[in-house]
Amino acid sequence: VYGDIRNREAEIHATELSPVEAIRRLIELTFDYDESHVPFIRLVMNENIHRAKYLAKLPSSRNINASVIRTLHEIMKRGVEERVFTNELDPLDLHLFISAFCFFRVSNQHTLKVLFGRDLAEPEMRKRHKKMLVDAGAGKNHGNMRRVEEANGCRCEDREPLGNRFDDGARH
Repeated sequence: VYGDIRNREAEIHATELSPVEAIRRLIELTFDYDESHVPFIRLVMNENIHRAKYLAKLPSSRNINASVIRTLHEIMKRGVEERVFTNELDPLDLHLFISAFCFFRVSNQHTLKVLFGRDLAEPEMRKRHKKMLVDAGAGKNHGNMRRVEEANGCRCEDREPLGNRFDDGARH
């Protein structure tokens, strides 16, 4: 099941795009995928209810999902080298940021509609949320962090480099 979204990520060849464009495309893909694959969202919700006991039995699950972290690591490393990203973001954190927002919109759309009277599937709301997530994750966020850091006398180069933290999907 996870293999489907990972295959679609591979199809966009994100590592061949500019870092900002690559993150933008991955965010858009995740947003659209989650919206159009409600059964996948439900399956993940159920797996979490069961504390991932079935997922843990699949030996391929870690390897399949490590690919997105490796891809994000490579994109972010290039982005730091090109000075379009700071190196404060961990690839797993960025993945969680993207996935959490996309997943939550789908998994909680009905309760949010009742609680706040807003339909998250409404085209304008969907468009606004997608743009907000892309802006936060793919560029404006990173550029703003750099400007704030420089205004406060912090140099991005002073941070610990990304190095090989996620080359194989595990923290070293």
